[in-house]
Amino acid sequence: MTRLAITLCAAIFVFPTTGFSKADASHKKGAQASEFLSATEGQEIKERVRHTEGLLEKMEAEMDVLREQSKLVIQRTQLGFLDQFYARVGMTLINPRIRTLSFRADPGVGALAGIGHYIGRNHVIELSFNWDLYPALTLCYRLEFHNATPPITWGPVIGYKTKAFDAQPFDNFMDSPDQVLNSFFVFGGIIGFPMGRALLSVELLYLTHRQSFFFTNVGIHFFF
Repeated sequence: MTRLAITLCAAIFVFPTTGFSKADASHKKGAQASEFLSATEGQEIKERVRHTEGLLEKMEAEMDVLREQSKLVIQRTQLGFLDQFYARVGMTLINPRIRTLSFRADPGVGALAGIGHYIGRNHVIELSFNWDLYPALTLCYRLEFHNATPPITWGPVIGYKTKAFDAQPFDNFMDSPDQVLNSFFVFGGIIGFPMGRALLSVELLYLTHRQSFFFTNVGIHFFF
């Protein structure tokens, strides 16, 4: 009886202990699995962060390249005015000042082509061939100012226009083109809009020498 009692007691203490050991092992395995999953997720998050950082660095590098290219374009545009030659072509709108004329005249059109040179960045000398009142040569001086923001060129113009030879190309708007004086003093102003290596310009000019005309010249300057 005594042996039987001892055996039963041993069984009672052994079986519960074995059950608790299996539960502890399962708990440890679950904890290890959770730690593994957490470590895997953390690694994935780190990889995503590294990938995002790489993309940001690439975008910053591309933006730096674009900024440098923009600076070069701006510099080329600004340097286009510095000690440079240019050619200009355009058209002229003519508005006679009627009270200074002894004959009838209506608004007319003309054409121009010229070549100019910048002395520094602000002083410009230009010689142009004009076909408007008659074939003529015009020598002008301009004092130009260049604004970066917004990109605008502007300044006053003075010059002298003289008849080159007799012809009647665009002067049908006048009853007596032969009575137009052979020379005029030129006063006015210019406004221009840089376009890369070219300049779109609008000139408002007043030609006077007893007779008077208002000219509007619209042209494009090509630098070379």
